[in-house]
Amino acid sequence: MGEPEQWVARVRPVPPLSLDALLRMPFGLDVWERGDDALIVAAGEAQLSGLERRGVARVERISPVREWQAQAGQLGGNDA
Repeated sequence: MGEPEQWVARVRPVPPLSLDALLRMPFGLDVWERGDDALIVAAGEAQLSGLERRGVARVERISPVREWQAQAGQLGGNDA
């Protein structure tokens, strides 16, 4: 069995928690982008479920990281 699947996800803190407060929590998220009200992260299902279970964030799973990277490679033309 391989590593757990990583997801690209949009994570929004549940009020009254702020985005800054969410970033200070030790969830080990790989933050790809920070917006005004949400983070785009790469994280495992256990991490994302933990955020939801603790009631600190709403999580929108966008796609598995491997699919995201494959799409990005196709759009970028793989000019490495």
